[in-house]
Amino acid sequence: EEINLGGDFWISYSDLMAGLLLVFIFVTITMTLDLARQNDEMTRAKERLNAIVEQNTESVAAWDGAIKQLCNDARLKESNARPDCETGAVELAEGAFFGFNSADLSEEGRHSLATAVPIIVGQLEKFPLLWKKLQTISVIGHTDPKGTYEYNLQLSQDRARRVVEFLSASE
Repeated sequence: EEINLGGDFWISYSDLMAGLLLVFIFVTITMTLDLARQNDEMTRAKERLNAIVEQNTESVAAWDGAIKQLCNDARLKESNARPDCETGAVELAEGAFFGFNSADLSEEGRHSLATAVPIIVGQLEKFPLLWKKLQTISVIGHTDPKGTYEYNLQLSQDRARRVVEFLSASE
C-alpha cells in the first residue's frame, strides 16, 4: 500500500500562490497607472499655476514701473501733484479746486486738472498690461469740518462730480 504524503496538496497550494501572485501584479499595475495619471494631472496643474504666477509677476512689475515713472515725472511735480510712491495714488493740490462752501471748480483747479491728468494717463498708457487691467479711477471730494455731516457729504459728492464732469468734457 502506498502512502500519499499530500502531493495533491502541494499542487493546489502552488496554484493558489500563482493566483495570488497574479492578483498582486494586477494591483501593482493598476496603482502604477493611477500614480502616472495623478503625476500628469499634477504636472498640468503646476504648469497652470506657473503661468498665473508669471502673468501676475508681469503685472506687478508693470505696476512698479508705472509708479516709479509717476514719482519721477518732473512735469507732474510742476503741476502741484504729489504721487504716492508706495501706492500709486496721486493727490492734486488741496484747496486749489474749490472756494469755501462751493462746488464750482476754480480756474486754478481747472488748470491743475488739465495739466496733471493727461500726464498721469499718458504714463499709465505706456504700460499696456497695466492699462488693460485698469478698472477704476477714484475721484474723491473733501470738505472742511464746518457744517453738518449731511451737508459736507453732499458738498464733497458735488465736488467730486464736478471734477469728473470737467475731465469728461476735456476728452
